[in-house]
Amino acid sequence: MAELKANLDKYHGKWIATEGIYYTGFEQSALGLKDGAKAGEIFPSLWINLDSKLPCLRNIEQFNETYIRLKGRVNIKAKGHMGGYAATIENVFYIERL
Repeated sequence: MAELKANLDKYHGKWIATEGIYYTGFEQSALGLKDGAKAGEIFPSLWINLDSKLPCLRNIEQFNETYIRLKGRVNIKAKGHMGGYAATIENVFYIERL
């Protein structure tokens, strides 16, 4: 995740696998990283665009605030909800709790 976040332009349009802390809830679907955070904080930095039709995502709440690995495509032009994120990982086809 740190490599991805530091080099988003390099990954635009590419399929990637990355890990981080996932947050889901009202108007939120984001992957966060502890780097640069104060003790105990995690900053969601990438919007995660999930298709709820995928079998592994039917109960996405089970992944909330857990460390996950996911696979999808990076889109640096999409900035997530209200444009508040560095980029979006879209077309997610794999997610697992680590």
